[in-house]
Amino acid sequence: MTVETNDLIYNVLNTWSVDVGSFVMHGTKEHVPDGAGAASAGRGLSGRLDDRRRWSIGYESVEAITIVSDLATILFASVLSGTLYQSQIFGSRGESIGYLGVGVIVSTLFVLWMKSRRMYELTSLLDLRRQLTGVCVVWLCIFLLLTAAVFAMGLSELFARKANLFFAIVGVALLIGHRVLWKELLNKAVHAKRVGRRIVLITDQLRVEPINLAETLQTFGFRLEQRFTLPSVNQGTQILEEAIAQVIAWVRGSDVEEVVVAADPSHWLEMRGPIDALRVLPLPVSLVPTGPAADIFSHRLRAGGGRICVELQRSPLRPFECAVKRGMDIVVAATSLIVLAPVFFVAMVAIKLDSAGPLLFRQMRCGFNGRQFQIIKFRTMTVMETGASVQQAQAADPRVTRVGKWLRRASVDELPQLLNVLNGSMSLVGPRPHAIAHDIAFDKMVRNYAFRQRVKPGLTGWAQIHGLRGPTPNPESVRRRVEHDLWYIDHWSIWLDLKIVLKTIVEVVRGRNAY
Repeated sequence: MTVETNDLIYNVLNTWSVDVGSFVMHGTKEHVPDGAGAASAGRGLSGRLDDRRRWSIGYESVEAITIVSDLATILFASVLSGTLYQSQIFGSRGESIGYLGVGVIVSTLFVLWMKSRRMYELTSLLDLRRQLTGVCVVWLCIFLLLTAAVFAMGLSELFARKANLFFAIVGVALLIGHRVLWKELLNKAVHAKRVGRRIVLITDQLRVEPINLAETLQTFGFRLEQRFTLPSVNQGTQILEEAIAQVIAWVRGSDVEEVVVAADPSHWLEMRGPIDALRVLPLPVSLVPTGPAADIFSHRLRAGGGRICVELQRSPLRPFECAVKRGMDIVVAATSLIVLAPVFFVAMVAIKLDSAGPLLFRQMRCGFNGRQFQIIKFRTMTVMETGASVQQAQAADPRVTRVGKWLRRASVDELPQLLNVLNGSMSLVGPRPHAIAHDIAFDKMVRNYAFRQRVKPGLTGWAQIHGLRGPTPNPESVRRRVEHDLWYIDHWSIWLDLKIVLKTIVEVVRGRNAY
């Protein structure tokens, strides 16, 4: 089972539960049951009677239990924080009922926000990384909003800041611990078939794939009660209708909770009529497409003019993400310029005393969406190449000055680019910009080279902390650098930026490929 297939099934089952006739699903190899005998045999699947004797929890119950436990966890954190704060300040346990009121407000907002993001569904709860990210983001946003509201209404004197800060820390810690423990319990329950949703799987005979869809569904908490394989559409509509009738006869009177249909969308016109017959069942029908057209359904869907639009490509960073990244750029760049002012002064004096020429080197580079800008560096060479032909620096390059060698070794020559970060032409982290002459040459070597310009170029990047800096003597070195840059764009997060900044310090100390 590939990562892409897992993601597709996860997205569909976690997002769509629709009436028959909207989409179609993913296939697996299976025989075609015929007549009542096959249906009866299906009811005798191994372990089904044993499953009934054991307790089980449905999807809806998992969601309700998680919501209640979240409410209890947050209320406990608020009372605990208030009690400990009063005990520390006043030397004795005081009334914590006021903090309970704050807990009620925060817990209500938290649960409503998480539910609106569908974070309480079993498929989402089993994704620990997504859960932890969602908990931290929602928790932070709630406290920022409440803090802004308190100050705007002039009520700051009524709230103890230290107690609320303690509440925020204790609350998020308890919620994270709760999510880790809950995920482990759910995993064990899913594997023991004590939690999940009973389903019937209908697959398309035309799609025979080397994957076990049943096992994948089981990892998401779907318990396969029976599977049916539809005959070929070439056999006619009547044969398909008879097959669907067998499915309906088997499902009626059973404890099945959902029907899953798996087929190639290219055969939808022939299959739509027979599949529509499933409307007689009072059950949801979930659909996962497969075949050549399946990839399109792995993209985000949104409404547009009364129709469903498929987002084939999203903006690398959404407006809120751009604002967060820009805020980090301004704060870090401004602070660094102040702290490193003595380093700037020493570097400029050394450059001036070492060789004739300007202190700064300026060169045109391509930035976000192909916009050109002037990059700023300390001058480290005896030449100022910025035309149609630019020679890359090499080891023991005779053009590098004596002071320039040390500046380049410690990457001090790059520090003036903090000014580029402040003016918005660059970011702290992103694909490193190359000379325009090199961009033209590299674009001919690597087909996806221009994709790097979907975000602002950076002072450092994912490629640089992996040793991919310095000269690019062959197409393979360019391809590897581009590969790392595109990975960064596709996986961006503020935490990834912080990780790259911290690892850049280590890389500067190592000095790999710093010519």
